[in-house]
Formats: sequence, structure tokens, C-alpha cells
Amino acid sequence: MGIGEKVERDVRSVAEYWGRRKREFIEEPALAFEQIVRPAIYFESEPDPLVETQVNATFTEWLLFDCMLDERGTLLERYVRKPPAGVADSRLARLRQVAETHEFSEYAIMRRDPGAGTLELLDIYDGAMRTVRDARLARRDNWNEGTVSLRLGCVDDVWLPVGQTVMYDRCPFDPSWVPVDDEGATSGMRLLDLAHDVFGVDGAYRTSVNMRQLV
Repeated sequence: MGIGEKVERDVRSVAEYWGRRKREFIEEPALAFEQIVRPAIYFESEPDPLVETQVNATFTEWLLFDCMLDERGTLLERYVRKPPAGVADSRLARLRQVAETHEFSEYAIMRRDPGAGTLELLDIYDGAMRTVRDARLARRDNWNEGTVSLRLGCVDDVWLPVGQTVMYDRCPFDPSWVPVDDEGATSGMRLLDLAHDVFGVDGAYRTSVNMRQLV
């Protein structure tokens, strides 16, 4: 099993652990997400199942990685700081690295290498170039000139997608670009802003995004 699959399973295990305990904390973050994002599906009698699945995945990602429920930190931070009994040391080591390095941002796609399963991504906010290992994204033939918004984390010196929200913008990247001044925005704010634009009842891209091209 490759490092990407291991990390994907690691993060899923954390989500499942807290999913079994969500009654302890879910009410306030769910209300905050609803007020900020205002998902259109919450107002529809027959919501699109695919959109509903992605909205739920985005909420779970924000809740796990970004939402500070109390002084103990995010759910991921709480998990690695006080892990359940029986969690393998190797899993905890990977999760600690994810907790320390993850960030949701928007990246210009500079190069894809389908054979190697890697992409060269340029963070439009800080100008950092990252070589990302993900065979599925590297083989997206129509993902060439635009940008992709997703959460990356570094594990064992390898940058990997670690979240479930992946959004591609086909607008060509401007080569005269300079880093966007976004010092006040956090990773979680970027995710919520994007979720509002894509899923919100008054979102800027709600009527133009094609969810079926993203799965």
C-alpha cells in the first residue's frame, strides 16, 4: 500500500472515530457551517444526491481539520494528542505530520506527470511550489491550465491531498501572476468561502459548477 492510500485510511479512521461521538459536539459547528455557507440543498425539497454528498464531505473536512471546538484544538489535533487505545504508532506518526502541515489553498497547475503520478502545484497565496503525489489527479487530462483548490499535507517528505474537497477552475493561470495578499485568511476560511461560492444558495458559482466533472 502506498503512502497516499495509508494516509487516506488514517484520516478516514479519525473521521469515523469522531463520527461515532458526534452527538457530543456537532450542534454548534453544524449551525456555524449552515450560517456561513448557506448550502442551497438545505432549502430544496429534492436535493441532488451528488451535491449533498459533497456538501457533507466539505463540512466533515472543515470540522475535522479547521474547526476549533474549544481550547483543546481541532478534532484531528485532539485525536493525535490523546489517541484511542490500540492505534498503531505508525498511523499516529503519519497523522501527526498531517496535523502539523495540512492547509487548504488554491494552486495553479504548473505541470502534470501522469506516468509518475505527480503534479507541480503553485500556491497562489504564498508562491510555494509543491510536488504533489496523487495518481488520480495527475491523470486528469482536462486539468491543465487552471487552478485546483484542495487540502495538502506532507507525510514522510511527500505532499499529498488529505481532504475530500477538490475543486478545479478551468480559467487559465496568468503567467504574470504575483502572490495574492491573503495574510488574514486561514485555511478554514478559504474552505468555507469556496463552499459558499459553490454550494451556497447565493453562491457565485452555484449554477455554473459541474459536480459530475469533479468525481
